[in-house]
Amino acid sequence: MVHLTQSFTEPKLKGAWGPYPSALLDDHWLIEGGQVSGGSILSWLVDAIGKPVFLTRETNLSILAGAICASAGLGYFSGLEQASAEIVRYSETRKPDLEKHRCYIKMLDLYRRATECLTPILHELSS
Repeated sequence: MVHLTQSFTEPKLKGAWGPYPSALLDDHWLIEGGQVSGGSILSWLVDAIGKPVFLTRETNLSILAGAICASAGLGYFSGLEQASAEIVRYSETRKPDLEKHRCYIKMLDLYRRATECLTPILHELSS
């Protein structure tokens, strides 16, 4: 869930995205907050997939991927794997909570079974 609010002055907030000047209204600062902005979505993802996630120091992954591809293409490295190993620097490893992962797997099974049962009924209702 994301929450948006506006301010007359530029706020200095942790756990919020922005502030963005004049994004919706002139002379107002837009602030975006909520669970996604606070970083909890990454924890949910790691727990759901049940595998570690390696965060890079570089936050713009488009630029990072471009540098890897270009350097490999220009022959500075033997290929993408070597270029990636040499260029990418990791800042953090997020490890899953395996108990939560087991819960997500169980919920996924329930979701799939419910979808299978409800799809024909919902199609019939919508026609």
